[in-house]
Amino acid sequence: MVDYNGEFSFCENYDRNHNGNYFSHGMQRWMKTHKNWVRFATVVLYVFAITFPAIALLCYYTFVWDMTA
Repeated sequence: MVDYNGEFSFCENYDRNHNGNYFSHGMQRWMKTHKNWVRFATVVLYVFAITFPAIALLCYYTFVWDMTA
């Protein structure tokens, strides 16, 4: 949506505050916290996705696999 100043506005309900941002300070803080949480969750998920198969293969080759067969 284009407002009366000719600027693009993604939502009718948000106006620019005195800093020129569309979001309030609380919303910016929430977005930053949310971004950090998503980054942390992605790293943890990646570590488990890499580590779990490695541990599973370690256990398989240590306890199950018979080298003489």
